[in-house]
Amino acid sequence: MSTRTPPRHDNTTLEQLEFPRIIQHVRSLLRTPYGSHLIDQWQPSVEVETVRRRLQEVREMMLLLESGEEVPLGQMEDIRPHLRKIKPQDSFLEAEELIQVKSFLQQAESISRFFQLRQNQAPSLYFYARGIHSHRNIVREIGATIEPDGNVKDNASPQLQKIRQSIFQLEQEEKRLLNKLLKRYAEYSQDEIITLRDGRMVLGIKRQYVHEVNGIVHGTSASGATVFVEPMETLVLSNRIQSLRIEERQEIIKILTFLSDIIRQVQNDIYYGIENIAALDFIQARARYALQIKAQVTKVKSKGPLKIRNGRHPLL
Repeated sequence: MSTRTPPRHDNTTLEQLEFPRIIQHVRSLLRTPYGSHLIDQWQPSVEVETVRRRLQEVREMMLLLESGEEVPLGQMEDIRPHLRKIKPQDSFLEAEELIQVKSFLQQAESISRFFQLRQNQAPSLYFYARGIHSHRNIVREIGATIEPDGNVKDNASPQLQKIRQSIFQLEQEEKRLLNKLLKRYAEYSQDEIITLRDGRMVLGIKRQYVHEVNGIVHGTSASGATVFVEPMETLVLSNRIQSLRIEERQEIIKILTFLSDIIRQVQNDIYYGIENIAALDFIQARARYALQIKAQVTKVKSKGPLKIRNGRHPLL
């Protein structure tokens, strides 16, 4: 027994109906970076149940929007590049990228919670929200380890705290020594301040006196009038600080690798959440467009012709 294949809309018909222009209007109403790929592959359906489901989803979203309910879909970072980056084992995200993942997961939880509280009003939309998981443990780990500005916290690990305490103590010692040298070289100094060049503390010496100061040159000012010199007296301290900076970075990489690993373990689930967010974003964009053109959700019968009364083309 053969199965009859439902007819599909050909591209010529869709072009004549100006369907691509309508899709562009809908695309402009997306709120997340995730909905576009659904629009790119979307086609009108001739399956009755599919049409009914799509119309019900849009109807529920329209009712939410009309009642002033704002779905929290805006200002969402696209974290898919970060997920691809950590696909190889032992790869890691930088602190700023982890903050973006944390922000995404927090917003994803807000979206899920929004529809959970409205599951009786919008059961079809809640179906998608159930596939968006919060991963609060990851949010907590990142929040406990990284500052909102992207800096790894001192107490992210005992070893990092110890390294940074040593760096602080050595930097204070170096500053005290440089202040003494500033007085010694006062007549040669361009400005009586300590400057940081290439991660090292230096003195600004007038070009004509640069040979009076025993040290390593780290460049000149834009005008060329000032030469930045690291005195030999601070070189040992400076080298110890630089060595500790390397240790600090190594410890930070360990911390970032740990956080990236726990994200990697659930990245398929995060991708699944992204797909559901994309679906909700696309539904909301269609609902917004429907409200803009004052469209009505029609009833679809299983059999018989579809009768359109007082219908009009949405672009005319």
